[in-house]
Amino acid sequence: MTNTAGEPVNGARVEAIPQEEGETIFSVTNPAGVFYLEGLKQGSYDLKINGNPSQPNKLIIDQSSEPFQELNLQE
Repeated sequence: MTNTAGEPVNGARVEAIPQEEGETIFSVTNPAGVFYLEGLKQGSYDLKINGNPSQPNKLIIDQSSEPFQELNLQE
């Protein structure tokens, strides 16, 4: 995850909030801006950083989704 200047953001809370039902999954970025959202089930999610929409702000997981995806989020 990076800020608008392209620098990594440390200590940011990244959330995947299901649009249907299910639990919100969250992670906190490390000094390199890296985070892991594990255990996401198929469905659509709203993505937020510290409670605010991220860019991109949506994630869709379906049968054809890769088991490991790299997301480049920005505040």
